[in-house]
Amino acid sequence: MQNPSARIESRHSTLIFSFIICAAIFLLYSVSFGHNFLFDEESIILKNPLIRDLSQVLEIFKQPYFYQGLPEISWSQYYRPLTTLTFAIDYHFWNVNPLGYNLTNTLLQCGVCVLLFKLLSMMFKDTLTAFLPALLYSVHTIHTEAVTYIASRGDVLGTFFILLALFLYWKSRILGALLAHALALFSKESAILLPAYIVLLELAFVKSDRKNFLKKVTPFIILNVIYILFRKFICPVPLGPPSNDWGQALLRVLSMGPPFLSYLEAIFIPEVFKFSLTVNFSKTFHDPQVLLTLGVVFLLLAGWVLTLRRRGAAFFGMSVFLVSFLPYLQIIHFYPEWAEHYLYMPAIGLTILLGSFLKHAGVTRSKRAFIVFFVLYFPFFSFLCYRTWERNKIYNDTETYFQYLAKSGARYAHFGYQNLGRLALEGGEPDKAIVSLKTAESIEPHSDVTQNLLGLYYLQKGKLEDALNHFNLAYQCNSVNQVYRINTSYILMRMEKYQEVVEILEKAQKGVPEYSSVYINLLAANELLGNIDAARQWGAKGLVMTRKNEWEEVTLLMAVARMSYRQGWEDVAKARFTEIAEKHAKVFWYSDIARLIIGKITTQEFSKLVESRYFGFENSTQGYTLMSFVMQKKWDDVEKFLEKNKDSLE
Repeated sequence: MQNPSARIESRHSTLIFSFIICAAIFLLYSVSFGHNFLFDEESIILKNPLIRDLSQVLEIFKQPYFYQGLPEISWSQYYRPLTTLTFAIDYHFWNVNPLGYNLTNTLLQCGVCVLLFKLLSMMFKDTLTAFLPALLYSVHTIHTEAVTYIASRGDVLGTFFILLALFLYWKSRILGALLAHALALFSKESAILLPAYIVLLELAFVKSDRKNFLKKVTPFIILNVIYILFRKFICPVPLGPPSNDWGQALLRVLSMGPPFLSYLEAIFIPEVFKFSLTVNFSKTFHDPQVLLTLGVVFLLLAGWVLTLRRRGAAFFGMSVFLVSFLPYLQIIHFYPEWAEHYLYMPAIGLTILLGSFLKHAGVTRSKRAFIVFFVLYFPFFSFLCYRTWERNKIYNDTETYFQYLAKSGARYAHFGYQNLGRLALEGGEPDKAIVSLKTAESIEPHSDVTQNLLGLYYLQKGKLEDALNHFNLAYQCNSVNQVYRINTSYILMRMEKYQEVVEILEKAQKGVPEYSSVYINLLAANELLGNIDAARQWGAKGLVMTRKNEWEEVTLLMAVARMSYRQGWEDVAKARFTEIAEKHAKVFWYSDIARLIIGKITTQEFSKLVESRYFGFENSTQGYTLMSFVMQKKWDDVEKFLEKNKDSLE
């Protein structure tokens, strides 16, 4: 039995090592804090109305992870409501400031690594043997995609609850472990593997008798069955595809040898920058990469059999490594086909294997062995720290990030060129944008996003026919996305083809009845045609259809208020602006405009808000400032404002 002083010393060293792990994580990841939202984070965070109000928790459990706002939900859309709920909590405190989201991901990474350290300590009964592998895991470069890329939070959150469940199970706290399992399932789908991890933990360490083993493991299996039935028959986001070609699935699995080797390369020699890759699947069973895959499988199984003989940490680590790869073998085809964040859980298996090596080699007991190990460990640890710091630094400069992506040589390199073009367009540099956009088009000519951006380029250059052509091409590439028809309507509006605008948008409205942009352009086109009653009817219909999405509703309310102002319906305009200011007081930008127009804040206060909160919105303020003077009948201020801003207003 361990004496009290030894227990105190053990706790003291555990706290110190845990602090070092967390400090290392914060030092390496802090360089990326506050980086811009990227890729999927637009639909998950920026355009997701469900995270903007914590009262919508139940609605979060009815929607896929990638929020679409549409009634049709594809099987391939992920279901991670608990992860989405964490974004809602972030939004409650941080709005759309990415710093808060980065902090949450980094704290979760700390939680995962400290739990891993704790489990390793229980396995090896030695804090130093546990600490060295856990520290290596905590700083590894492959985890930047899971931690720094906010949209990958499901990997970190799901793994946290998986490790918590294993820890609680080992401590015989079965109810707590079951709760952690349920939370893991709603964080990421791959948590369905937890019963397999528990069986492995039993075989390697816990070693309950058969009766107790079945008694403890069965509830986890039952929970998985309930989850599958819920996803298959009740959940709005069903589990799995309607059908699957198992012959093609086998070919995909047998094509994963080369990708697996590239995963190992990413683990042992991480690059400065790495992005999701495609996998070249075999067409026949005679393809050389099928033989390579079979060879890799043979070596892995041989290694696993060797560890099976002892059933200790090496067996557990090797088994966790192999089992954790199962979801990413493309049994069911999904994108991206190769990604570093898929390694987040498998790398835990390798970490346990490293700890097992240290334990059996007696590294922490032999001074000479420890020196030899440290001579190898320290350079690799330093290399990983430097790579992770480099990778995070790239994330913190959006343009640099997309430059690296563009030069990565990956099939997805056109995303880099696309976004470099988009950044240039947003910065008012169309001549700089065209080179990147044309390069993106040459790599992937059928990309609707590239064609849409080219349309925006020609729109900025005033070449309306060219812009119209590219918006039409974007719609041909992706006829589901009605935004391209809306963009087409902008061009036709500029070309004064108002009747065509109405015809296009009336069709688009049937496909996306909740999009405010459709109604805003229908308002404008009908108003310019002189069909004021039709404009009013579309406005009223749109306000009903967009009611479930506050941002869309308020955007349309603002358009209806502006039309009422133009038509001289002052009472209607004032009522709409008051509705925005009072009922939608927290809506970004529009709520402060409404307060300005109805006189709740002064023009000086509004100017300060623009300077502090609305960077890039300065050019939009003049019209609203003038409108506020007119609505409040401050005619002297109107005259002074017109005189002062004569040139810019013209």
